[in-house]
Amino acid sequence: MSTARLLFILAISAATVFSGAVAPVAAAQGTGLPTPARPATMTSALNASARLRGAIISGIVVDTAGEPVPMAEVAVVGAKLKVFTDLEGLFRVAGVPDLAVVSVRRIGYQPIFFDLVLKDGDDEAFGITMTPAAHQL
Repeated sequence: MSTARLLFILAISAATVFSGAVAPVAAAQGTGLPTPARPATMTSALNASARLRGAIISGIVVDTAGEPVPMAEVAVVGAKLKVFTDLEGLFRVAGVPDLAVVSVRRIGYQPIFFDLVLKDGDDEAFGITMTPAAHQL
């Protein structure tokens, strides 16, 4: 086996591993070289999330000084929907049911609960201010 052919095979194998896809490798027609199976496209993943029923809620979580609260948990109570805010305090939850109770929690802050009445397809944005807890552990 030539060095060039071996490097080509290694490059194809590395592309299969690093693409995040676990797919069988099939022989290319007439060349004898392995060709990775085509991984699922990002478009199909986006189309699947677009079919998700429910509403979308998004927003920012800040403290009483207006500073972002990173890693605050934003969850829909009773559903398996939970995200954490990013470093800028931003969050986005898709698939929220019509009637929902949302909780926002972060160590060092008082938890927040609020009720929502939404419709499928709604896209609501919120600004949430967290108050520091009186007693910290």
